[in-house]
Amino acid sequence: MNNRLFYMDHLRTFLTILVVFHHAATTYAVPGSWYFFDTLQKPDASFVLMLLFVFINQAFFMGLFFFIAGYFVPSSFDRKGPNPFLKDRLMRLGIPLIIYIFLISPVILYTTTLHYSDASKVVSFWEFYRTQILSFTITEPGPLWFLLALLVFNSVYTLVSMVRKDNASKKNIPFPSVKVLLLTATLIGLVTFGIRQIFPIGTLIFGLNFGYFPAYIVLFIAGIMAYRNQWLSSIPRRTVKIMGIIALVFLPILPIAALIINPTLSTGGGLNTNAFIYAMWEPFIGFGISLLLLAVYSKYSNQTNGFQRSVDANSYTVYIIHSLVLIAYSIWLHSAQMPAFIEFLILGGLGTITSYLLAMLIRKIPYAKKIL
Repeated sequence: MNNRLFYMDHLRTFLTILVVFHHAATTYAVPGSWYFFDTLQKPDASFVLMLLFVFINQAFFMGLFFFIAGYFVPSSFDRKGPNPFLKDRLMRLGIPLIIYIFLISPVILYTTTLHYSDASKVVSFWEFYRTQILSFTITEPGPLWFLLALLVFNSVYTLVSMVRKDNASKKNIPFPSVKVLLLTATLIGLVTFGIRQIFPIGTLIFGLNFGYFPAYIVLFIAGIMAYRNQWLSSIPRRTVKIMGIIALVFLPILPIAALIINPTLSTGGGLNTNAFIYAMWEPFIGFGISLLLLAVYSKYSNQTNGFQRSVDANSYTVYIIHSLVLIAYSIWLHSAQMPAFIEFLILGGLGTITSYLLAMLIRKIPYAKKIL
């Protein structure tokens, strides 16, 4: 457990790049879910592909981020102790969150307002900042809602650990069987469907979309358990294979439900067939893909080199700044009127490369590496 798991660093980098392309896809295929939506593009077959790409990503990538984050919590907590651990979390999670809310987000919001509105009717940036940001009328964490959630989860872990004060050795819990995973996925789906009756997808509270949180909470806890019980030292191939096959079987169910069974109903919430199918579809897809990625990366990607270390080290900063980069390129590409799928590939590619280059420069700022 003392050896660094290079494959976890590489997996986080892959997920970070996926986040960039995910938000690039929402620019063209999912109106209202991102800062900028390209209204010049006309729907074509590629929109369906990009939409499916977004739905599949949503089913697993943030949940896997929470699993990985949970995995590294116990070792950090045990090594540092409660107070230093929380101080470190507040620095690494809280400072970027504050910078985003009070610096990056206002620039993005004002820039997109200028783009969508008559410039002569838009107030100055300072007036916008004073009346909307400093007054806390707008507190937009954007993708950094993830950091806010981690702050809460880490604080709860610290509190529970301090209350329990149980250092006695415990019997190891074996890697979850297929039956346990299927039961867990089913329960997550049912709870998610219930929560979305109160908090439909798109209902945000300080950037938090509670309609997705049942899976996030379970996977964060699963990450902690995976560390304590050394689950990742030997991931059962049979379990990965079966869950992968189940995910493959489930994959076409959502498109069929959305396009054939009842195309007029939303998947975001409410007592309807589509919402129920979507809530149940997500965890089965998410578990299968997540297990497959963990198994593949642990087997084939647990080595590193100078280039990989550099890329991995900058991925956290990329996650923080990529929104601003994507918006800049989105507005630039807006008038190009190329096919939407081509623009999506260009936006995702340029957004990724530029974000990593900027991240390298940002991390050269004195003391930045202590946070980033």
